Amino acid sequence: MRKLLLFAGVALFIGLLVYTTADSGVDHYELETFLRNKASCSGRETVLYGYMDPLSAEKNTSRIKFRLYSEDGWRQYAKTGKENEASIMVHLQGFLPDTMGLDQKIAVYGRSDCPSRVFSAHKVLARCSSKYSEGDGE
Repeated sequence: MRKLLLFAGVALFIGLLVYTTADSGVDHYELETFLRNKASCSGRETVLYGYMDPLSAEKNTSRIKFRLYSEDGWRQYAKTGKENEASIMVHLQGFLPDTMGLDQKIAVYGRSDCPSRVFSAHKVLARCSSKYSEGDGE
């Protein structure tokens, strides 16, 4: 009986170890890397990190559309005001966070539709800039 319990305990430990170290099935990309990576059309759940101008978002009853820029693409857009190739169109089925602001990096969760270069998102996260701003250390 002791050997059986010991064996079950070891098997449970190994199972938990494999479970916690296994790939979660979610790909994470900076937008620039995502746009260069041919495997990004895998249809897998993906998190993209980039920048957007929240004032330019197009809203209708069921979706919000906006353009997500890589860091370099965002700098170029800020200078010229023109869309560029270092970006992708995002269609969000959901809400934009209240904490979004200009020059703020966001995370967009969803899947890519590569032929049309559209990223279908279901969630957008942005950090609250007031919580993370540099202070005087007091």
